[in-house]
Amino acid sequence: MTLGELCQHIEQFFRAIGKQEIEIYNEFSLQHEFGLFLRKRMEDGRIKIQFERPAAFFGVSGRLTKKEIDLACFRSPNQPLAAVEFKFPRAGQVPIQMFKFCQDVAFLEELVLKERRFAYGVAVMAADTRDFYQGDRHPAGTIYSVFRDGAPLRGTIEKSTGTEEPPVTLLREYKVEWHEVGGTPGLRYTITTIAR
Repeated sequence: MTLGELCQHIEQFFRAIGKQEIEIYNEFSLQHEFGLFLRKRMEDGRIKIQFERPAAFFGVSGRLTKKEIDLACFRSPNQPLAAVEFKFPRAGQVPIQMFKFCQDVAFLEELVLKERRFAYGVAVMAADTRDFYQGDRHPAGTIYSVFRDGAPLRGTIEKSTGTEEPPVTLLREYKVEWHEVGGTPGLRYTITTIAR
């Protein structure tokens, strides 16, 4: 499975949601429904699709932003292919979940670019609250401008509210592009990819 094929599966998954063939209602359902969807397409069994695998299972011993991978696609612990991280924020967690998505991207960079264990990583965020993808315009360089105005996601990102967490620093630059899910008013998704 290539990165392009995985992204096609993600797009097909959201089309199925738009047709009401699949229902998602929180982050757990997004992660597991996609895992089941992907497993059906990997029926030959050569690629394993597993949830919440510790990064250490794949020989990653460095200090990481997170410890567990939401969805791991691999042939064996020595042949990891893709790490996928998911966000589907609920109930007004706007700036916190924006920051958590940035943490996911940093974590995937660690697995793919720093540790060089995975061939690629994908961060997926779904949002049915318009505050994530529309709203007041903010100055460039703020987390809101990245998610609402198309400013680049890059550099060091600090958590703007809540408990103290260390900032994340990204190695590359990304663009958060939202895609509508036809048939499901208000639901949009974005995919950020990391490859060597």
